[in-house]
Amino acid sequence: MPNRFGTLGLWSRPLFHMRLFRLGILAALLGCSNTPGITLSATPNPLTGDGETTATVTATVSGGSVENVVVHFKTTLGTFTQAQSGTPTLADVTVGADGTAVATLVAPRQGWGTVILTASASVGGKEPSATATLPLRASGGLAVSISFTCQRQNIGALVTGRLTTIHVLCSATAKDAQGHVIPHASVQTLAERESGSLDWLKDDQGVQQFVYSVRPDDRGPKDVDPLDVNGNPQAVCPSSCNNVFASSCQGEPCWTDVTGITHNPRDGVATLIAAVPGNPGAEIRGEPFVDENDNGTWDPGEPFIDYNGNGKWDANDGQMKPGLVWKEFRIIWSGEASIPPAGGGTHQSYMTRSGNVATAYFVDKNLNALAADGAAVTDGIDWSGQCSGGSTISLGAAATVMDQVNPGILFTAETGAISAKGNRSTYTRNIDYGNSVSVALAQGLTSDTCGISAGPHRGYDPGAPGYDPQGAIADAVMDVAFLFP
Repeated sequence: MPNRFGTLGLWSRPLFHMRLFRLGILAALLGCSNTPGITLSATPNPLTGDGETTATVTATVSGGSVENVVVHFKTTLGTFTQAQSGTPTLADVTVGADGTAVATLVAPRQGWGTVILTASASVGGKEPSATATLPLRASGGLAVSISFTCQRQNIGALVTGRLTTIHVLCSATAKDAQGHVIPHASVQTLAERESGSLDWLKDDQGVQQFVYSVRPDDRGPKDVDPLDVNGNPQAVCPSSCNNVFASSCQGEPCWTDVTGITHNPRDGVATLIAAVPGNPGAEIRGEPFVDENDNGTWDPGEPFIDYNGNGKWDANDGQMKPGLVWKEFRIIWSGEASIPPAGGGTHQSYMTRSGNVATAYFVDKNLNALAADGAAVTDGIDWSGQCSGGSTISLGAAATVMDQVNPGILFTAETGAISAKGNRSTYTRNIDYGNSVSVALAQGLTSDTCGISAGPHRGYDPGAPGYDPQGAIADAVMDVAFLFP
């Protein structure tokens, strides 16, 4: 006869095994709960790309003790308020008792694309990490047009021995399809490589203000070949420009120094760009790019804004789709006046006489006009002279005021590009600054020889809000003797 106790034992074995199974699951769950982990989130989502709005980025650490645990945050766009100087895209935040670490992200000035956030920590000997994405949206809506300009268009960034940073105030205004100014528009900027930086200052009633800063160690604009009369580059400065001021030197004027380096005005022209998200179809120029060689199209190596993120520059394809509306602004980097040893030369500043009037022309080593960026009517040319026969040099004033408006090169208002780039006169504007003196012959004389001296004194740093002008120079004096009339 079967043993009843034994029979119950057989029935109890599955129950016993089930209990063991349940205990195993519980142990596994407990083991999982102790595995270090981290999650990451950000709000608001999407983030307005106006350079001011902030997002709260929260990392939650689990599994093990969080005491003294530090979360390392990283972002591809924008900056953290908790970042250390020099590393604006990185932030370290200690985890609180609730297991969370919170960083504050300031949105970039970019109204398109996606911010990629990462967080990592060392917990219980493990290195858990997490990634989150945060899409950006245009502040104030989409634009159909943008204007962009700076207060001055010729700065003394190439003055030899400059030790201070030059600052210039620039402004961009985006407008919508109704012609209304877009306040706090997501205007982003791009500057030519190693040619200074553009930093957002403020929104002034819808006008986005930026400060263009040029440090003493900034390399400057790209050295480019001079252009012929058809606007095509020439690897060698033609012999017709042995005297750059002669009528035979056509196209972009140029000269070659003893080291073999060719100098021409475009060697001192830097490009700045402002761009804003536009309505579908408003973008008609392709992705924004710096046209370093002025050939009207993107070339490998030229900086550009990769709007669609495909890793290459894209031209406009004629499709009605979103893109960036953009405007370029050219700014001349000029140096000190290039003065010839004896008052006359083939590629330096010079003086001419017409009748009883003498006019001084001043250029730098690249044949560009000089920067005149001081306070109104403070930049001038100091004149002096003496005539052997006692004739009078009419100075009007000891110093005559320099033109502070015209930069020396003609740029198109619509695009900001160089106008008529194969035309010599495009590059030789305003190098006389509206300055001249006249000689009144002494009574009884029909002619007289007069020695005339002229030398500019000027500021070359216009300054910007919060940055006082610091750069000023008294250029070397040019001396020339003329027989009048």
